[in-house]
Amino acid sequence: MKALVRYFNQHPVLCTFIFVFVCLCPIMALRDVTYANELRYLSIIDEALSEDRIVTFDNHGILYADKPPLFFWFMMMFRVLLGHHSIFFLSLLALIPSFVIVALMDRWLCNTQQVKPSPLSRAAMVLMLSTTGMFLGMSIFVRMDMMMCMFVVLALYSFYMAMRGIGRYEMHYWLMPVWIFLALFSKGPIGFIVPIVAILGFLIHERNPKLLKVYLGKRTWITIAILFFIWIASVYQEEGLDYIQNLLFHQTIDRGVNAFHHKHPVWYYMVNIWPVLMPFSLLTVPMFFTRSHGNSAVRLWHTTVVVTFVLCSSFSSKIAIYLLPLVPFLVYLFYPHVMIYGLTRWTRFALYVPSAFVLLLGLGVMAATIVKPDILSDYAFMFCPLVFIAGLILAIGGALGLVFSNKSWQKTVISIAASLLMGIFCVGFLTPKLNPWIGYGEVCKVARELSPEGQVNILYLMRPENMDVYLGSRPEDFKLNIDYFIEEKPSGVLIIKTKRINDKLKTYLEGCESRTVAKYSVFKLDRQDQ
Repeated sequence: MKALVRYFNQHPVLCTFIFVFVCLCPIMALRDVTYANELRYLSIIDEALSEDRIVTFDNHGILYADKPPLFFWFMMMFRVLLGHHSIFFLSLLALIPSFVIVALMDRWLCNTQQVKPSPLSRAAMVLMLSTTGMFLGMSIFVRMDMMMCMFVVLALYSFYMAMRGIGRYEMHYWLMPVWIFLALFSKGPIGFIVPIVAILGFLIHERNPKLLKVYLGKRTWITIAILFFIWIASVYQEEGLDYIQNLLFHQTIDRGVNAFHHKHPVWYYMVNIWPVLMPFSLLTVPMFFTRSHGNSAVRLWHTTVVVTFVLCSSFSSKIAIYLLPLVPFLVYLFYPHVMIYGLTRWTRFALYVPSAFVLLLGLGVMAATIVKPDILSDYAFMFCPLVFIAGLILAIGGALGLVFSNKSWQKTVISIAASLLMGIFCVGFLTPKLNPWIGYGEVCKVARELSPEGQVNILYLMRPENMDVYLGSRPEDFKLNIDYFIEEKPSGVLIIKTKRINDKLKTYLEGCESRTVAKYSVFKLDRQDQ
């Protein structure tokens, strides 16, 4: 035990990473891909590989210039190396960047504090960021947002190291524009704009605009321009001007000025910042508005949060995930704040609330597994011992948080975060039973069992065209038109949301073999009159 404690004191971040990785492994290895975006990405890279595309993509013949190619390249690499799609390895494309972000923020914190944080404080900060709602979710979902966020943090870290002349600072002069381009190359314009405007805002705030020529001068812009030219030239060679126009204008100016997706009012993020930072919202958001103290690193973090929030609020297209780049900086601002002000009444209250919430959540989960309410009757797998154990762990973690909330912020945060991760670990083993509710893998499997070679027909499903990842061919989507489906009398199988079956369709399908998969019904269309 002493050896473990000594190793933890020497390597608190590594030990915390191992703990987080182990807790997330079951859900990463066992879950199906979500049908909203992840399945579409798999379909896109399958299509790109079959058509020998490298820098341009389409989704069933329609240009897909929404995202740059870097993240897709890693997905394609795993597809080629493994010979199939592996959700575990694909999840690593989000989890590894999240670890890089946390490690960078920890190093940044240690290098800029007069007194190096204790191992317990460092572990608590790592767990606080790792279990913050949006950050935790994006650490396992197959999306490019975490990779973009990693490059944003790297760009600002290199800027700070170069500005302060720390370590191999001359190397950071050149790395900073490379990181900025890679942030753009991972997700899109937001990855480019955030670090540029954060640096600009910081230097103006520091009343040192002369340094703009050093950090945002010719060297930076020429480096970015060369890399950008190589990308655009490759796009032109592979697809032509139409793709470039879509990439440069439709996906940038149109999204920012008059969004065709996710259009929301300017105050949208003022409301959504709270769930993004759950369960530590009260520790981070109100703290941000206290008087700013600290060194240049703290002021840079503060500036980055401000410019990211303002920029995202000014864009027409808004979804909560766009706030991800500000999460690491906003969370890590908590440490210098608590070092200055200590455990104030508000801090104790902000620790008490999530502790009580986790305790009540755990008790509620335990009660649900015992009482088995009718509202959960469709989710019978939730009444197993693993869910009860997860609830018990949450309750213990919340109770410990309440005990520690007046004494130690580190132990409170660790109690909350560790109980959440351990609860995810337990529930993660039930993921195969949850998969039919989150993806199309199981329902496609049943469809092929009922009709191995027949046509798959779809009614009332979201983005069913990407089922070709499971089926090997694109299904026939009748969208919302039941009457047209009946008129056509297709063969093969029908997949439809069960609650969408009306009396007319029910009569038409009478006598057909059927199977129920979660919220879907699958019918074998083998009637003699078809």
